[in-house]
Amino acid sequence: MGAAAFQGGLASAALGLIIHFGLAFGFTALFVAAYLRLGRVRKHATPAGLVYGALVWAFMNLVALPHSNVAQVSLSVLDVVHGLIGHALFVGTPVALAARRFIGK
Repeated sequence: MGAAAFQGGLASAALGLIIHFGLAFGFTALFVAAYLRLGRVRKHATPAGLVYGALVWAFMNLVALPHSNVAQVSLSVLDVVHGLIGHALFVGTPVALAARRFIGK
């Protein structure tokens, strides 16, 4: 949708929310699949979650967004550090801890 997304009102916001949670669900499903199939991920869930969170940020910002219709922005070193650490701690770690709690070892 590009810049038109900002003029789309509630429908555009709802679509953005659906896409965001769809992507989050998909990335979480990938981690769960790795958790179920790879013993190292299961044994070291928290470090694996940190790496997973950083990889999600990297994929979205270095692969997906540059190939989308979103206006390109340049990332400063601080933006990259904040993004990697934030996603590692607040995305990857909760997914890993939830997998360990609800799926087990």
